Amino acid sequence: MPKMEFPGDTVWEFHVAPCVKKPYRTLQRLKIYVNDFLVISCEVDRSVLVKFTLPKEVLNRVGENWVRLWHPDSLQPSTIMKSNDARDISIWLKSIVVRTACKSESLHNSSDEHSFHWEGKTEGHPSAHLGRGWAREDTPRGVRLWMVGDDSEVCLPPLSKKLTGKLSMDISPFILLPYRTVQRLSIEINGHRVDQLDLSTKRNVTILFPSALLSETEQNLVRFHHPDYIIPDDVVGNSDRREVATFLENLYIDFSRETRHDEAEADISLRDLMLRFESLGQNCEFGLVQRRAGADPLGLFRWSSTAISSILRGIKSEFKDIGAADSIVVETAPSREFMVREKTYGLFYHTWIFEGQANAEEIRARETKKLLFLARKFMTDLEDGEKVLLYKHDPRLNDAQLMELKDGIRNVSNNPILVVSIANNEPPGLVVDVGDNVYLAYMDRFAPSQNAYDFSFNCWVQICLQTVAMIEARKSGCVVPE
Repeated sequence: MPKMEFPGDTVWEFHVAPCVKKPYRTLQRLKIYVNDFLVISCEVDRSVLVKFTLPKEVLNRVGENWVRLWHPDSLQPSTIMKSNDARDISIWLKSIVVRTACKSESLHNSSDEHSFHWEGKTEGHPSAHLGRGWAREDTPRGVRLWMVGDDSEVCLPPLSKKLTGKLSMDISPFILLPYRTVQRLSIEINGHRVDQLDLSTKRNVTILFPSALLSETEQNLVRFHHPDYIIPDDVVGNSDRREVATFLENLYIDFSRETRHDEAEADISLRDLMLRFESLGQNCEFGLVQRRAGADPLGLFRWSSTAISSILRGIKSEFKDIGAADSIVVETAPSREFMVREKTYGLFYHTWIFEGQANAEEIRARETKKLLFLARKFMTDLEDGEKVLLYKHDPRLNDAQLMELKDGIRNVSNNPILVVSIANNEPPGLVVDVGDNVYLAYMDRFAPSQNAYDFSFNCWVQICLQTVAMIEARKSGCVVPE
């Protein structure tokens, strides 16, 4: 396309119709690139208007602009019907319209909002936003949108980091007793996992997308991972070869400049708050809390299950020999994720890499380098003395264990120490200053072992806010009420 001199962002409208012929081809996949910039990915099963807003930075205002359409599912009419037409046909491009974005459509507008709504009772296939992994089914009660295969994707345009996203959906798992009793579902935004669910019945799911996870220059990808799909024909012999996992009755994704969080409010941003803390374990729960708040710091123990004695032994030796090749054992979890067991200091942790994405030797080589780096970073954080060292433990630490933890850290550092336990008679959210820059906090509950993502986010934020406030008050010489 020729040089374009639009003053700001532009709206692009592609009116397309797919070449489909049941049962040979039920949809056409389509990706649209502008100047090698992927702006949208979708599946088209009928004539539809594909519309997106393009950031002004993408357009070439000096020379030509290249638009590339990727459509790999072409058909030759001569192979499926009585025809001499041997052309490879994919999609009929009826029209392209490019125009200046109005105020409400601009990605650089201070009042920018974006919404994606789909309701099965009233609307059809939202093709312009759907990537791979979806199947439509018409029922007497309306349209069902099935998640099929391992993954389903919703592709959204670039979005301002000043926005906060909220996803809400009514979702039902495909269950066949006794063959399948639960469907696992994880939800990601741009590769960052924000929730994980075990679905056994219909439920409403509502989650937040922190602004830190959004991209202002590339498409934003919402990914649903559902590895427990069923092929009905394999179980009941009904000729249905779809790989079905769950289905939606509705899906709402909204991005707005609302600064309140549904679960907590704070003057300090949640991301900055969570970056004040360094997790020491006992497991990965606080690491997931940080991720929910949009913070993904690198941490030696963030995803690890490690005993206090091993942590203190590592601090004392400055983690000598950590990551030695013969000390790293790569294991495979039931979820097909690679887990790493580091034998020298007893670390056992997530890699967030699954079978098919790498092999055990590649994981081992990567973890050797990573552990050395993270150990050096951890010791540097101890030297700086600013990070709040958070240790979660259930059951509670006894007095001897608490003293062991404090003394082991105080030998090298004066970092604040926060030990988090389940409340007994204490009110949930309480933080107590026990002296020597050590704080005890009490949660209403921890996440259950069978679903680490089911944590009490509001209570976690409350104790983190209170701990930081108490630390800052001590620094300024204020008296903090116990």
